[in-house]
Amino acid sequence: MLLEFTDRLLHGCVIVEVRGEVDYGSAPVLDQRLSAILTARAPAVVLDLSRLRFLDCAALRVLVAVERRAAAHGTALVLAAPQPTVAKTLQITGLDRQFTVFPAVAKAVTASRAGWTQTGAGQMEV
Repeated sequence: MLLEFTDRLLHGCVIVEVRGEVDYGSAPVLDQRLSAILTARAPAVVLDLSRLRFLDCAALRVLVAVERRAAAHGTALVLAAPQPTVAKTLQITGLDRQFTVFPAVAKAVTASRAGWTQTGAGQMEV
């Protein structure tokens, strides 16, 4: 399956829905898309992973690199609604402790509006 994206703005957050699979071949596409979104300098970017079926180590490297660039720009990058296989990959690699991961996009947006006071980086809400 091709890697597809949908972006939307909701309460000041850029929501990026990622669909399909991210592997070695498509990871650069994810990097380019997220880098372009960071240039908008939104206060928060929420990656909606509810329709992402698979990600490999190349995708994880992109997420870590983009998170660092986002932080340097003063943008919060959070993950939302990962499917069980994606959540398991984040747990196995320990990245569930590096990223703030929300069980739903709505919770991520609510936390963004509250100034991220509900959770801190590296916590997974369930």
